Amino acid sequence: MPVFLGVIVLLIVGGGIYIYQNKNTETLVTTDNTEQADIVQPEISNNASNDISKFKTYTSNKQGYSFQYPEKLSLSASGDVVNLSHSIPFENYDGGCDMKGDAELSKTLQDFGLAIKVVAGGMNPPYVDGTYSKGALKGQWAYMGAEGCGVTTYYFPATENRTLLVTQNHLQVLSNNVTQEVKAKVLAVPGVISSEESKVILDQILSTFKFTKTSDTYTYKNHGFTIELPKGFVPKEEQAEGGPWTTIYLPDNFHMKYISDYSFYEKYELPNYSYQRDEKIGETTFKFYRIPNDDAGFYLFRQGNVGYEFSLNDIMGYQLKELLKTFHFVGWAQN
Repeated sequence: MPVFLGVIVLLIVGGGIYIYQNKNTETLVTTDNTEQADIVQPEISNNASNDISKFKTYTSNKQGYSFQYPEKLSLSASGDVVNLSHSIPFENYDGGCDMKGDAELSKTLQDFGLAIKVVAGGMNPPYVDGTYSKGALKGQWAYMGAEGCGVTTYYFPATENRTLLVTQNHLQVLSNNVTQEVKAKVLAVPGVISSEESKVILDQILSTFKFTKTSDTYTYKNHGFTIELPKGFVPKEEQAEGGPWTTIYLPDNFHMKYISDYSFYEKYELPNYSYQRDEKIGETTFKFYRIPNDDAGFYLFRQGNVGYEFSLNDIMGYQLKELLKTFHFVGWAQN
């Protein structure tokens, strides 16, 4: 029987502090010489495995994101942290994670726990255990814990120079660090969410995650298009002398051209650049051109005889793409 030393894992996510402890109890331990019972894995419900159409949708207008989640999960919000959880009737001492041995006996076991928070600025894990990609999200993750008790935190770059933090709880009683007999008792409870199903649910939730505009932006409309810009920012326009276009200066030193005569532009200006590819950003498909002998380039969208050119460089490419996700051609139709 392993002896759990005083391992205390502290993880701060937003304003919450998670403390994971373990207890030397006879019912939640790993043994090497005990006859093991066969574990019957619970069947993963259709709601968790493939029926996202029945999921609920949560939207945070303040933080600027939305996601879908299974109906059987409970959702609560505290400050800027959104928590998703699920519990079953099962007597336990902190899910086997009471290292100090002073936890009270609980009649219920939280078999699924997820915390979601968006923070300002870029943030990286203290160390990297791996990378994760699902839907529009791509980032890194780090596990913190011991003996099956702990958390995995995922770090995803978000819009407007922010970071999305997603933290999933892990319990020893649902891990392979307990005897199979103990684990089988937990998995026999109707409706239990196993560690395997937890991973499926996590993947499905994150596959539906979308960033939306926050209350810190407004919709700028001009020249037949709309785009989301920071509140208080008014684009400066400058009419070109050498061609039928207007330069519009955007946030973060970006600028675009509104081309009022695309035929002229296509004949006299566009041949100076090299076409690279078509690329869909948000709901719009742009053509990407490269400036010869230069790392700079631009995204180009054409509608009839007008066009929109967005310049970029390699360093600021990610930020420009986030801006272009909000671009929409709306035309000049009168309401």
